[in-house]
Amino acid sequence: MTPNLWITVLIFLGTAVVTFSVAYMHRKQIRQVELYKRDPSSGLMPPPHPITRFLREYWWDTTLVILSFYHFVRWIIEESQHSYHAGVSAALAFWMLVNWMLSKIYRSFSRSMDLTGLALADTEMLTGVIKALVADLKEAGHLSKEAQEEIASALRAWKLKYESIVHKPKPQ
Repeated sequence: MTPNLWITVLIFLGTAVVTFSVAYMHRKQIRQVELYKRDPSSGLMPPPHPITRFLREYWWDTTLVILSFYHFVRWIIEESQHSYHAGVSAALAFWMLVNWMLSKIYRSFSRSMDLTGLALADTEMLTGVIKALVADLKEAGHLSKEAQEEIASALRAWKLKYESIVHKPKPQ
């Protein structure tokens, strides 16, 4: 196929993708308006598209994969020439793939550190609750109202900390 034919096919495909995307978003908006007419408490802001959510969370990984793929294909095409640009393209493709893998490792390590922090927070909270219980039981033989409130506030603080670490809100 000639370059002109490739350009024509790519333009056609790009136009088709844009057309179908706009039609999909329009139908989604109409459904949201109809839902709002039935139940005004639902609000008019639809949730973000799954592709948008994916790109917001993994934009760097996606960029690295696309660029490394481009440079890898460029290196394969220019392989017979063994030019300086082919070597640079191969090196960039390799560097981008390594960088992508390192970002994956960093993300999983960061997640495990968050869970370790949660475990430490649990330990501190439980230590505080046990100290309050022991002190109150030594003093009065039963739990006072202040000790009950202190335990309840510690549990509420633990719940908030747990929700903020484990259930991180996705970027919108």
